[in-house]
Amino acid sequence: MRLKGQFCTLRLVEIEDASFILKLRTDQKKSKFLSKTNVDLEEQISWIKLYKKREDLKKEYYFIIEDKFNNKVGTYRLYDINHEQATPGSWIIIDGVELSVTIESVLLMYDFVFNRLNLKRINFDVMKGNKRVVRFHESYGSVCIYEDEDNKNYEFDSKQFPEMKTKMRKYIGASHA
Repeated sequence: MRLKGQFCTLRLVEIEDASFILKLRTDQKKSKFLSKTNVDLEEQISWIKLYKKREDLKKEYYFIIEDKFNNKVGTYRLYDINHEQATPGSWIIIDGVELSVTIESVLLMYDFVFNRLNLKRINFDVMKGNKRVVRFHESYGSVCIYEDEDNKNYEFDSKQFPEMKTKMRKYIGASHA
């Protein structure tokens, strides 16, 4: 499966992506706001093999974000999928990527959730210290439904998606997403 946009494509993770994922998840700067990952390629490969079983059952989707030149530039995952909602996470993008790619990756994921899976909402959390990501999600209408000492927990409803999509497309100059 490929979710194709004007600036990037989201494609499903394969075993061959293990070293790229491991490099992203263990990067000192990037991993600051992620759950801990061991620096063990075989362990990452095993995790992907187990994930692929969940993917086959349509319980989880893990994407590699590629730019328009097919360079791997990030990851994005969808999990805790039920009949009404899902949780996006593991949204990690390498430094230096165009803002249009970053924003479009979210548009592609949300379009997948709301228009392909036909879910009603997205729920996710962001570590409070990850201020750029907090600001980004609040900028398009995600609502903080509760917070604890470390995290802000958000909800974004499918009814908000058309407005968010229009706003973000104008911002990045996209003709489609």
